[in-house]
Amino acid sequence: KKTTDIGDVKCLKYWISMEQKMSDHKPVYAYLQYKANIFNMQKRGEMRKQIMKNKDKNDNNQLPQIEIEPEVSFPLIKFGETEQKKFIIHNTGQVPVSYRFTHAEHKASLPKWLTIKPQRGLIRPQEKGTIIFEICVTSEVVKLITNK
Repeated sequence: KKTTDIGDVKCLKYWISMEQKMSDHKPVYAYLQYKANIFNMQKRGEMRKQIMKNKDKNDNNQLPQIEIEPEVSFPLIKFGETEQKKFIIHNTGQVPVSYRFTHAEHKASLPKWLTIKPQRGLIRPQEKGTIIFEICVTSEVVKLITNK
């Protein structure tokens, strides 16, 4: 039911202010009573659920979303020779994705046998980024790994 029907409004009190002496137009006041709609709590609950669902969907669209290859493997590494592999990151989301490769043990730099180019970057929505992993095992690296 609409609340705009004239029958929904009842005038309880109406009067004029006689205290105003500056004009022959006197202000009037009224107390009005009106009937308001009663909320359908079921519809209100359904609407609230729909609003929250839309909000969650929008929030999720703002999260970074990427597709990557499951792993980068180097099945055969020869001593003293450099091996390279490409790794593709595809930003499938609607927001930019930033990345950074760091040492797993929170050290200042990557191990000497591993180079990653670029180590950090930004990939725009619906674009791809290529990262190059490079491994080279030398006698210096062997000494570091074996602590000899």
